[in-house]
Amino acid sequence: MATKKAKVSREDRARDRAQKLAAALEAAARLDGDRVLPLLGRPHDDPELVRLLAELGHTKPPVCESIELRKLGICFAFDAEVDGKPALSQVRFELRRRWTGCAKYPGRLPYGISPDLKTADAERVLASRGRGERMNDTWYAYHFDDHQIAMGFGTRFVETVFVKRPDAG
Repeated sequence: MATKKAKVSREDRARDRAQKLAAALEAAARLDGDRVLPLLGRPHDDPELVRLLAELGHTKPPVCESIELRKLGICFAFDAEVDGKPALSQVRFELRRRWTGCAKYPGRLPYGISPDLKTADAERVLASRGRGERMNDTWYAYHFDDHQIAMGFGTRFVETVFVKRPDAG
């Protein structure tokens, strides 16, 4: 009898995990990438940052330098410090499944950057909003007063978008 109870319990846990993942995927699809911009530099226990992470299914404080939500295609790095606490230094959006093993981020990117942005169009995308520079054949960076955006390109389209503090590595 105990085995049957454990089996039902295991099934319940699996169903619960699937429901939580579905809710997190739905929240990621609704996420506006511009929402992370004012969160850069805030400590890990900032109420708005905690709320955003909870919406995405992460309810524990960061115990290491990053929170990788691989199934959502988004990663939060906490390698800065504010008042002795880990602070958000960068957010990475993965747009193509590749060697990282991350799913494609389903939400809106900062500044409305299109996931289908072609390499040839990269230099003009944010030119009116920030100071852009081509870092090499596959990376472009845009500098703003309080943050930077870096875009990594594959052979045809943008694959990765980093939003980071100017002092982040």
